[in-house]
Amino acid sequence: MDAEELNTAEEQLSSLLHKCESVLQSTALSPSRLSLMDSRVRALRTALELVREERQRRHG
Repeated sequence: MDAEELNTAEEQLSSLLHKCESVLQSTALSPSRLSLMDSRVRALRTALELVREERQRRHG
């Protein structure tokens, strides 16, 4: 991945994470959907952190 792709990935992941976090805060979800959304949020946070680490690694 080049720098532009990493930037795009970070933007998209951040946007999706924000949307998922908003759903968790504002919607009454069934227990199974709540569990699924929690898992998605954790996965998105991990992916976002990995993208940020890769950007730092490449740019010092």
